[in-house]
Formats: sequence, C-alpha cells, structure tokens
Amino acid sequence: MNEAQTLNNVSVEILNKEEFNADYFGDGRYLIGLGGCSDYGNDDDLGLGDWAYQFEVLVTNKDGETQQFTIVYQPVERNNGMMNYSGYGITTAGSYGNDADMASELERFCDYDTIVLDTLHEIAAGAAKIEFERLMKLFRNGEIESNQDFVL
Repeated sequence: MNEAQTLNNVSVEILNKEEFNADYFGDGRYLIGLGGCSDYGNDDDLGLGDWAYQFEVLVTNKDGETQQFTIVYQPVERNNGMMNYSGYGITTAGSYGNDADMASELERFCDYDTIVLDTLHEIAAGAAKIEFERLMKLFRNGEIESNQDFVL
C-alpha cells in the first residue's frame, strides 16, 4: 500500500507506522509457548510474545468526512489447542483491551467496510512474519531463550 490510497471510495493516508517488540515492552518475552496450537512447520510450538505494530492513519469516508485513527495489531492469543497457527498470527489489539486501538471506530466510520483494516492487517502481518522468523533464527542459534512457561 502506498502512503496514500483510495480503497472502495475511502481515502486512507498512513501518517506513521511503528513496530514495538519485547525490547520496547521491557520484559524480554520475545517468543512464548503456544500451548500445542502451532502448525505450519512451527515444530517448536512458539509464537511472538510481546510485539505490536501501530499505525496512525488519516481516513476520509464515502461521505467526505475525515478523521485520524490509531490502529494497533498484536499476536493472537491461542491457548485452546486448535491447530493451524503459524506463531505470528495477529489481530487488532482492541480485541484484548488495548485502549489505543481504534479499529472498531474505524469500522463504524467506514460504514463497516473493512478494506482499510484488511489492508493495514496485510502490512502488519508481513512485519510479524519477518520478526517471528528473525526471532526463531536467534532462538535456534541459542542467542535468545523462549518463555515456554508463559503461554497465552
């Protein structure tokens, strides 16, 4: 996605995007146990720990109204034993009580057209995959430890 784009007659401009990892959060939970939920070649049963990807976007809806939103993505919590989880799946952080995330407000503002959120999700998901693969390489090289005792 370019920094400014029109999607389904909704204009979105990414003002800022920023990745936060365990170094930022300060507790060192880079990789955490998934409680048996991993799949897709993730034999170590690990997933991203403390990680988030935040966007500041300026959106103009179909009615011509413009508003700024903060959208935050974080790892999906998986502890129900269901498979098909890569270790870097993400969702909007408001799902877990992050008050900074305005995904619900953005959905309402866009008359429940999710194309902006879907597009932002693709960007954040790509960043999550890159970070997960980087951390798994460090883990396998013995440069970081996992937090298997901490399962989401």
